[in-house]
Amino acid sequence: MAITKAKIIGGRFACQRELSGMVGPAGVRPFLNLSVAECQERAFLAAGLSLEAEPDPGQARMLVRDDVVITRDAVKAFAAVAVDGDVFWYPAGRAGDFHRTVALGDEGPWLVRLAAGGEATPARIAAAKPMEMDLGERMLTYPLSEAHHGISAVELPICDKLVLPTRHWVQLIWANLLGLGPFLWRGLVGSSFIEAGARIGWAATKAKSIHPLRIGAKLGRKGAGCTIHPSAVVEGCWLGEGVNIGAGAVVRGTVLSAGATVEDLALVEFSVLAPGARVQRQAMVK
Repeated sequence: MAITKAKIIGGRFACQRELSGMVGPAGVRPFLNLSVAECQERAFLAAGLSLEAEPDPGQARMLVRDDVVITRDAVKAFAAVAVDGDVFWYPAGRAGDFHRTVALGDEGPWLVRLAAGGEATPARIAAAKPMEMDLGERMLTYPLSEAHHGISAVELPICDKLVLPTRHWVQLIWANLLGLGPFLWRGLVGSSFIEAGARIGWAATKAKSIHPLRIGAKLGRKGAGCTIHPSAVVEGCWLGEGVNIGAGAVVRGTVLSAGATVEDLALVEFSVLAPGARVQRQAMVK
């Protein structure tokens, strides 16, 4: 039988497992500057797929589980592969192994493509065959302050193609952590060579240096209505609308969603704060 590529319609299917550690439906959970549901919608739209509540059974469908975070690059890669029959996303390489470990035994499927025809029943989704996907991973080496069992550093696989469940609150933390680097790069540096060159050049001018860390510290995005005290240190951050950062606070490599507050003398590094979150005076989020 010939393998064909057809127009694909996006949709969702329900997680059959109980959500753990947070209240409310899966779609409202925070992922970077969005909710999980908004993340799914934007990823489908950015990849050129329409997201429909009840996709037409007569067309090929790509369905994401309602608690799973996805990125545009993952959706594009999955849509670009010619397949025959029903398949689900199966990440390859060291990043794939790491993602499955982070999933805490949840084997999915998390993202599935169904051939045209027939209903998207739980049984059909569960019977889909794995399709191994190359994530194009990059390894990030993180030195440990103290050697543990002879290990002085750990390697973290970073990739732009992210598909991870958030059924458990620990999974939600890992999804935000693994998505943070690519999100900050795209949001602060840009997705095109021209845009990246202009922003990095301007940051280097402000830093008066060509050292990557000093240039990165000068990159940032500030939403409308943000208030930052002159004595605060804010480096390499994405700030949503109405963010408030108090006197003497230090915020680095972080996403602060709309209305988030970091009070005086607090420290926030490499973290994601949901809309309206508050870090109290002298507290630390790291």
